[in-house]
Amino acid sequence: MTKLHFKSIQTIADEIRTGEVSPIDLTSYMLDRINTYDGKLKSYATVMADTALAEAKAAEEEIAQ
Repeated sequence: MTKLHFKSIQTIADEIRTGEVSPIDLTSYMLDRINTYDGKLKSYATVMADTALAEAKAAEEEIAQ
């Protein structure tokens, strides 16, 4: 299985469309990667995790409708 961070945005979009991946799962996965690696990489000035998760939840609800 290819890890999410190696997949193309088109592949991830298709997986969200089919329900294979949820927006919340994708967002949580990426936030976990940021937490794991950004201490060393320092590639983010600000991570707005709460906002990202709220928007992912809204997207999931919209998709469900």
